[in-house]
Amino acid sequence: MNPPQIFRPKTRRRIATSERKKAKGDKRAAPITAEQQQRETPRLALENAERKERLKIHEEAQRSINKLIRLAESGDQLSVILLVMIASQMIDAVNSGVEQRPELFLKFSRDQFVWPALISRKRAIKLENARLMETLQLGHGDAYFSKKEWRLSAPSTQAALGLFSIALVRREVLKLPPLTEKTKRIWFEKIWGEMLRKGIAPEQVPKLARLGKSAIGKKSISRGMPEQTEGMKRDDVRAEIKRQVWNAFNRLVGGGESE
Repeated sequence: MNPPQIFRPKTRRRIATSERKKAKGDKRAAPITAEQQQRETPRLALENAERKERLKIHEEAQRSINKLIRLAESGDQLSVILLVMIASQMIDAVNSGVEQRPELFLKFSRDQFVWPALISRKRAIKLENARLMETLQLGHGDAYFSKKEWRLSAPSTQAALGLFSIALVRREVLKLPPLTEKTKRIWFEKIWGEMLRKGIAPEQVPKLARLGKSAIGKKSISRGMPEQTEGMKRDDVRAEIKRQVWNAFNRLVGGGESE
């Protein structure tokens, strides 16, 4: 005995079509064969090796630049000259890239309020910088920066801006959530931890070290110790730097993305 036909003919045809499409989809989603996997494995290994090599280059460059900055700040004349030369070279490379591939930079430049550029009394350079700002659509977006008062010249603000810029570039790698008032602390903690993992010690950066001076000499009451050991001093200085940089980050970053 045939089962009762609950659906009308048109409905039955639609269900049959849907089932055929589903069957095709299942075939497309079938697991790859051993031969396909054998072909894919070397390619994936190569991609992984290339990705690791790129990350290694990024980290080495950052460490080397930080060392050069420290040497320049100590008064070493050759380091000062080299720092200027490298900065000029990098600025030229970045802005040549803007001219050739603007789409790569527009992904984040609209939400920046500053951009590296060469300054000059020459009118041609001033006009070029004006064109650059228009190409980058600098400051046209408002998703990231707050309208609170903050001083760009303050070391804590400069550090906060640097961390935030890196977080924007590495947000996918760090698996950061959409930026909001509630999640910006997560952003800060993630990028602060990333900085420490790369071997950058904030208490060894001269500008930041000055922020932590107020922590030196205080009694370590929270540890039940009357005096600070060297390790405690380092930890307290780092904690004070982090506190001030977070305060600057909190004022700087608006958190205007939608969840």
